[in-house]
Amino acid sequence: MGKRAKPPPPGVPEWIVTYGDLMSLLLCFFILLAAFSELKKPDEYQKVIDAIQEAFGAEGGDSVIFDPAHPTSLEDIIAQGIEQRTNTKPSKSDTNDRTTVGEDQSTSTLFDGRRWTIGKAMPFAPAEFELSEDNKQIIRELIAPRIHGSDKMFLVLGHAWGADDKLGGMDPIELSYKRARAVHEFLVKDCEVDPTALSLWVAGATQPLKLDAGAGAGGSNRRVEVFMTDTPLAEVNPDAAGTGRDG
Repeated sequence: MGKRAKPPPPGVPEWIVTYGDLMSLLLCFFILLAAFSELKKPDEYQKVIDAIQEAFGAEGGDSVIFDPAHPTSLEDIIAQGIEQRTNTKPSKSDTNDRTTVGEDQSTSTLFDGRRWTIGKAMPFAPAEFELSEDNKQIIRELIAPRIHGSDKMFLVLGHAWGADDKLGGMDPIELSYKRARAVHEFLVKDCEVDPTALSLWVAGATQPLKLDAGAGAGGSNRRVEVFMTDTPLAEVNPDAAGTGRDG
């Protein structure tokens, strides 16, 4: 009869502890790799390098590549590192500007943030720009109440579309403008909306909702939309009340 095998000693084997430590170190290593790959700003990367150096007891926060063929004193290394950091040009990702500034510093991009449709789109008959009673009702009940009391800028955007819109002899840009202007004037004159809160824009035939040739395509493309932006009125028009002061 064979001898029974001896039971293993109690407790966790020593190799398990070592294996667990190795796996933990590998996990930390890959986490650091993933974190470093997401760094886009050189100055933030330099801060991480400096923190690692200080954690391991390195003196100074700046560093340069050391060339054994040309020995350099510690003071020179620190001075070179400071000079390199001072002369580093900021990257494109370092900008926090909200708008895009051109060569003329007095100009910038407006309404580059989000915008929301208020009410609903107002359709127009082919080649027409006069407001229908349905469109007037949309403006009175759905659009004008959202503008009253708001401190945001609003866009009135006109559209045109198709051969039917050319029957009146106007090109899409001109017809889009007349439609947007009709909505603008109704908001100001009949609904008593502050004209400084409105910006009139024209899309022409460049932003159709439907491209198919169905009967309903033209009706949805011949429209005017009103958008609310997240741009404060005071930012675009600091003297909206017409006091004659700039601020």
